[in-house]
Amino acid sequence: MSEERWRISVDADTCQATGMCTSVAPEHFELRGGCSIPLREVVEPDDDVIDAAEGCPVEAIRVESTVDGRVVAPEPY
Repeated sequence: MSEERWRISVDADTCQATGMCTSVAPEHFELRGGCSIPLREVVEPDDDVIDAAEGCPVEAIRVESTVDGRVVAPEPY
């Protein structure tokens, strides 16, 4: 059985570069060219990543499990 890791993506068309994610999880995100980008595509599970995805005002951040592809964050309404 594989150990879970998370794949982080940011929808550049949706991102408004508010900087919220870089404030919450600076070790995972940076603003570049008017958009947030993940510093690494695949990361170890980290609550800061969840907080950044859940707190994104336009839900531009998506976090998925590398094991089964399920969406970890943001939680669907």
